[in-house]
Amino acid sequence: MTIIQEVVNELYLGESPFLFVDRSMKDMGYPHTNIIPARIDKVLQEVSPTFWLELGSMTGGSAIRVAERIKALKMKTQMVCVDPFTGDVNMWDWEKKLTHNKEWRFLALKNGRPTIYDRFLANISESGHADVIVPLQCTAMVGLKLLKRLKDQGRLSELPQVIYLDSAHELEETFVELKAAWDILPERGLLWGDDWSWEAVREDVSKFCAFIGTKPIIDEGHWMVWK
Repeated sequence: MTIIQEVVNELYLGESPFLFVDRSMKDMGYPHTNIIPARIDKVLQEVSPTFWLELGSMTGGSAIRVAERIKALKMKTQMVCVDPFTGDVNMWDWEKKLTHNKEWRFLALKNGRPTIYDRFLANISESGHADVIVPLQCTAMVGLKLLKRLKDQGRLSELPQVIYLDSAHELEETFVELKAAWDILPERGLLWGDDWSWEAVREDVSKFCAFIGTKPIIDEGHWMVWK
């Protein structure tokens, strides 16, 4: 049984979230992702992961790019995308102004709630990658603790060999996420992320690396830590 099948069976009672996708919600208006094909290829080839965990997925841009490379390289990798899909401080702060200016909105509120999750499902489904991706709608900390608990209970066969962290971006919160991610990462696994240019990310990654006694590998805005 694959990781996706296990997650669907254990957490969704056997019904994939993609069974309920509203394809009219497709929205590829958020192009921002620093993850590039060449770097994805390098990680896939060096780690050969069967389980890739993404923490912070927004509307699915980075997940789609990884899925494209997984299939291009004919890998057996499957992805779990953890995100509350509720937006961050900036997105809530900007919603009114973006709406007023008729610009693309991160939250795109509908009936008082963000539609990020609906757009994620539609984007992944429309891109043809629902076969290698499953979402988990919760915070990074809940997702990490849940995956560990499922593994400890024998309900999940493995933990992720690659963890791509692109979630909080808040000072100290990122540090806590890094520690939790490191805790479930197996030996020879890779913990990495982008936005090294963000002061909060840079400070917390540096603090975390000092905590575990290593230095991050920095490559064009990405940081990497091998276990």
